[in-house]
Amino acid sequence: MKNLNFGCKRSDFLTTSSNNDWFIQCRFYEPDRKKPFTHLRRLNRFKDEKERKHIEKSLLKQMTEQIGLNPNLLI
Repeated sequence: MKNLNFGCKRSDFLTTSSNNDWFIQCRFYEPDRKKPFTHLRRLNRFKDEKERKHIEKSLLKQMTEQIGLNPNLLI
């Protein structure tokens, strides 16, 4: 868990693949909500496994650097 602004927290990033459905996800926890918000980035548009792995590394780096806030607060 990583602590964020305003008492929010987020889980570590998880990369999942099942039945040709690839995505990166993490969950955001806010103090005033009972259920966490799940943030997903799908990788299905990339068909080649090598390309998906390259994009996965790039997205993980980008998401780690950019997500210092809860995306619910940006809406």
